[in-house]
Amino acid sequence: MTQYEKLTKGLTKKLTEKRKGHTLQDEINTKQKLWEHSPFKMVHFLSSSQRGKLAKELVAEWLQDNGLKWESSPIRDLDLIVEGYKCQIRFSTLWEGNHYQFQQIRKTEYDYLICLGIRPNGADIWIGSLKEIASNWNTLTEQHGKETIWVSISPKADSDKDTGLFKGGDIEKGYKKLCEVLKTKT
Repeated sequence: MTQYEKLTKGLTKKLTEKRKGHTLQDEINTKQKLWEHSPFKMVHFLSSSQRGKLAKELVAEWLQDNGLKWESSPIRDLDLIVEGYKCQIRFSTLWEGNHYQFQQIRKTEYDYLICLGIRPNGADIWIGSLKEIASNWNTLTEQHGKETIWVSISPKADSDKDTGLFKGGDIEKGYKKLCEVLKTKT
């Protein structure tokens, strides 16, 4: 048996092993069915860096379509400048448990963090100020030591009353909150 055959045999075993009453293959099939007719299904085939780039481009085009002024940042660790504010963009699809996990959040030089969440039949967006995030840093979930955190938000979260540091919700509510925070007209 070749090394490749041994590896694929191991994969087949792992896919068909029962865990918590179902197999990994069952989970994959369920996820595929969930996203089958979604315009966003291709996102699952992208690497993390490709997802991040796509999110930045989607948010930029969405902002432009809504009449908000934006420009790419000349600073490497900064995504966009929106209405004069330095903004970082984070992206997530739904995780198991029906929540978004926005990762790799750092305290760098930006004013606002914009979080775009994509689900099979919709999208959600939130905005949070770095000042508020930084003042609550120790209460948030560390990702890779104290320098990086992640934030978990439910797509059912309605504005800041449910998310604490972030204002937003489904794409319609999220747009209005984004405009309120950036002090622009809706």
